[in-house]
Amino acid sequence: MLFVTERAVFRVVDGALELTEIAPGIDLERDVLQQMGFRPRIAASFKTMDARLFKPQPMGLHEEMAAKTRARHPRLAQLAPQAPL
Repeated sequence: MLFVTERAVFRVVDGALELTEIAPGIDLERDVLQQMGFRPRIAASFKTMDARLFKPQPMGLHEEMAAKTRARHPRLAQLAPQAPL
C-alpha cells in the first residue's frame, strides 16, 4: 500500500509504515516526523520528490522518456521524435 501526501510518500513494508520520499523544501524532522504520533521507518533509498511535480508547467516526461529510450536503443535515435500526446 502506498500513501502519498503533499509533504511525503509512505509505503507499508512488512506491516510497518516506511517513509520513502519528502517534497522539496520540507524539513523532515519539523514538517513530517514531529507531526506524526509515531516514528515511521525511514527507507534506505529515502529521497526528495522531483521538484517538477510542484510546478504548474508540464514536467516534460515525454521528452525525457524519449531521450532515455533513444539512449538505450541507438537505432531509434535516427527516427524523428514523435509529438507529445
